[in-house]
Amino acid sequence: MNIQSAFPIPLGFDNVTGDWVTPASLETFDNDYFGQTTGDLHKTERWLPLAQQLETIANTYGKNIGCITTLKISNMWLNKMVGFNTIQPHYHSNSLFSCVVYVHGSSGTRFYNPTPPQLQASEYEDKGFFYDDYTVGPETNGVVMFPSNLRHTSMPCAEERFTISANFNAVEYGNLRTLNQL
Repeated sequence: MNIQSAFPIPLGFDNVTGDWVTPASLETFDNDYFGQTTGDLHKTERWLPLAQQLETIANTYGKNIGCITTLKISNMWLNKMVGFNTIQPHYHSNSLFSCVVYVHGSSGTRFYNPTPPQLQASEYEDKGFFYDDYTVGPETNGVVMFPSNLRHTSMPCAEERFTISANFNAVEYGNLRTLNQL
C-alpha cells in the first residue's frame, strides 16, 4: 500500500490481481454509452474474488491512516462509460471510505480540494497540498482508496472505460474499541 497526500488527505494506492475486463463485459447496461450496475456486485459469485481483495486493501489503508475498526464492503458497482461520458463531481455518503478500481480505459479520477477557496493560499508555487484538484491516472487493476466525503469525478474517455467503485463501513460501531468512529 502506497499512501500519498492530497490537500493533505491520505489517498491509498494498491493493485488487485485477476482479469476483470471479462466479467465487466458480461454485465448489462441500459445503453451503450453510460451505465452503472446495481450496488450488490460484492455479493455475486462472479465478483466475490475482487470484493475479497478490496476488503483486504481497505483494511490495510484504514490501518495505515489510523482507523482502528475492521472494514467491510457496504456496496460495490461497475461503471461503464464510452464517448467522453463522465460522472459529475460527487461524494459518497453513508460510508467511511471508498475506492475506484481501474479495469479498462485511459482516463483517471479527479479529486477536489475540500478546503474553501477563501482559506486556500492565494499563490501556488507547485501543485502540492493546497492545489484545487488532484488527478489520479489510471493503471489497469490499480486501486485508489479515499475518504468517502472527498468530492471526485471521472475524467472523460474517448474509448470504453470500465471502473469498479466500492464503499466501506466498519464491521461494528458503538463499543469502546470503535467509539472514536461514531
